[in-house]
Amino acid sequence: MFWSRDKKARVALEWEQRIRQSFPFLFTELQASILSNRYYPRHFGVKVIVIRARNFNLKFSRDCTMNDDELLVDIAQVNEAREWRPLIYAILALTTNEEAPTIPPFKVFGTFTGLSILLQPIVHQLDEAFSRSNYPRTEERMDTIRRVRR
Repeated sequence: MFWSRDKKARVALEWEQRIRQSFPFLFTELQASILSNRYYPRHFGVKVIVIRARNFNLKFSRDCTMNDDELLVDIAQVNEAREWRPLIYAILALTTNEEAPTIPPFKVFGTFTGLSILLQPIVHQLDEAFSRSNYPRTEERMDTIRRVRR
């Protein structure tokens, strides 16, 4: 199937608008900006958008096999942009002291609606946890959660 530049651009723009509408607090409270926005129609319709907030980058992605409200989100510290981790590990690192916390159902963190509700109240705490001085502790906590959850 041939995908015109216009159609690819339109799909990418719709994807960006969906992110901005679902997570407006990232743009208003943390002055987030779009770093990249890609649509790959030949690869299961994968859409990937990367935004930069103050101390972290978020990578939102989805493909055509996912329900309309579902998405995957990874996080990286701005100075460690190649070290992506599932956002849920960062959220758990901030919101629980359990060594092996229970990961909530996917609908809580894997949907636009659920993630927005989960993320908005802790977005400033997340930003602080990913600051240069606090990130080593946050990274260690996320790695512990990842190891124990395997």
